[in-house]
Amino acid sequence: MDSSPARYGLGLQVATVNGVTLWGKTGEQYGYNTAVFSTLDGRRRFVLSFNPVSGGNSQGQMTQRVVEALT
Repeated sequence: MDSSPARYGLGLQVATVNGVTLWGKTGEQYGYNTAVFSTLDGRRRFVLSFNPVSGGNSQGQMTQRVVEALT
C-alpha cells in the first residue's frame, strides 16, 4: 500500500493510501490471494480475490493497484 512495513493488531492490518486510512486483512496460499479492507466508518470497503499466474510480489502489486484506484 504505502510501502511501509505492515502493522498488525488482533489480526488486523492498517494502511494509509492517498490520505485514506484502511483497516483489513490480506491472505495468500499458493495460487490464491485475498484482501479485505474498509475505512473505520465503513463508507469505503473492498474485497479482492484473485488467482495469480506467476510468482513474486503479485499480491502486493495487485492490491496496490486496486487500492490506488479506489482512493
